[in-house]
Amino acid sequence: MTRLVLLLFGAAQFVAANPAAAEAEVKLSAPLRQVAAHLGEGGAHYSVTNVAGDAEKLASALDGLFAPMREAGGEFPPGLNFEKLVRELEIHRVTALGQSVHRVGDYWHNRMFLATGGHRDGLLSVLGGKGTPFVGSAYALPDTDLLIEVEVNLKQARDVAGIIADAFGPEESRQLREAMAEKMLKGALTVGDFLGKFQTRLSVAVTLDPGSRIPVAEGVTLPGASLVARLDGGKWLWETCHEALAEGAEEVERNGLEILMAPEPMDSPMGPIQPLLAMDVASGSIWAALREADLEKVRKPGGERLVGSAPFQAAMAGLPAQGNALAFTSSRFMGELNRLLKEAEKNLPADGGTVVAMVSAYLPALAGDPMPYAAVIENNEEGVLVASNGPEPIKGRAMLSSSGMIVALSAMATPQIFRAMKRAKAAQNVGMAKQVVMAQHTYAIDNDGVFAPSLEALTEARFLPVDSPVLSMICEDKEPRPWICVPGLTNVSAPEMILLYGPEPSEGKRIVARVDGSVLLVPEGEFQELLAAQKEAGN
Repeated sequence: MTRLVLLLFGAAQFVAANPAAAEAEVKLSAPLRQVAAHLGEGGAHYSVTNVAGDAEKLASALDGLFAPMREAGGEFPPGLNFEKLVRELEIHRVTALGQSVHRVGDYWHNRMFLATGGHRDGLLSVLGGKGTPFVGSAYALPDTDLLIEVEVNLKQARDVAGIIADAFGPEESRQLREAMAEKMLKGALTVGDFLGKFQTRLSVAVTLDPGSRIPVAEGVTLPGASLVARLDGGKWLWETCHEALAEGAEEVERNGLEILMAPEPMDSPMGPIQPLLAMDVASGSIWAALREADLEKVRKPGGERLVGSAPFQAAMAGLPAQGNALAFTSSRFMGELNRLLKEAEKNLPADGGTVVAMVSAYLPALAGDPMPYAAVIENNEEGVLVASNGPEPIKGRAMLSSSGMIVALSAMATPQIFRAMKRAKAAQNVGMAKQVVMAQHTYAIDNDGVFAPSLEALTEARFLPVDSPVLSMICEDKEPRPWICVPGLTNVSAPEMILLYGPEPSEGKRIVARVDGSVLLVPEGEFQELLAAQKEAGN
């Protein structure tokens, strides 16, 4: 364990003071030169490090650390192999990384680059392929206060979820498969089909209206807002889900749009709104807005747009004009955020701990005059670039040390996580046992007060479906096993009599359902004594 911690924290501390010094004193390897090319020169902070093979080494160390737990058949999922998981999620593709911080005018210009060799599989695929020109700033109006644009590849997210579920065991894998098979939107498609097709670019533009205030808590208000969103490449979604989306909506066609909108305007804290969805017949893009007038403004040809506004250009200076994700906030938005943070700090209790610390940490960075800020994520042929113009420097040393701390804390927290998972599983089992007990009492009403002697009797009498999952308890590291009924009991038997119990204990306790309908977790030794006494008494 000591060697693991030394590896984590020692590897995190390589920091070169600046690129010029690094070039003078150290001949950078090809991967590090590639990273350095994306970081710029000079600056208040500069760091590069080679991490090729580190993910596999860390995973191998974690596998060794948890091997005793796996062999003991305890809390650790027997099929979870960190080294295999790292490979399947393609985390090992990150071979080098670096970070730089420059002071540029009133901004801190932060850049971080992860060298991946252009691989976009596993976790690296969720943001899609190679970055493309941003579209939101081309339609958003100049007074837009918040613009979020992101390429979303949910097909890969579905596949990644499958890899993780398979790693944790057959039960988690089964639950995921069942979730993916669930029908949605009136049975138009399954969840899995929906995710498999969902590869698109979503942009959302929000304009604040400070003159319209919405009370959210005592002494705290938010400004009103207008919102327009666009989903590119969504024609398939519109055609597949049109029937479900159209239910209860007014359907109209105008200005090259197929529109579904609320039949009547409705009152809201932001004034009258009439939400709508619309598909652009020519482009196949899907639009959403709170008011049709807001949509008409952004679709009107000509006129000024956010991309040409001075605040947007200042916030985007030195950032890529294309990529896979973009976030822009106006000075008005940052002013509102600063006000809200101050209100939060004022209203939070003195013993608020982490929450107070998190809120207070942002205030100094926002203490000056509000400014517009922007951040971009770009996939390119060599890796992933994250760049921003923000109110404070994001220093690599802190980032790397924090990453090491997170890994170490995660390792220490893993047993607690598995215990929490077990408690959740126990709660699910208790809920299923209660459903079987309810079925037993319903059976007794129709059978002169006599409880069903077995689960088969319950299903044959159709008080529970034969394939109902509640008939079995979710067991540790095994297939679900059926509950055990105690025959010969009636609804006038002693209320503390055991009517039903789990096939095995969990964490030293047995799930027990009694005649009075209660379901308890009873220590295994006590359960065995109660069951033996009940059998000896002839029940």
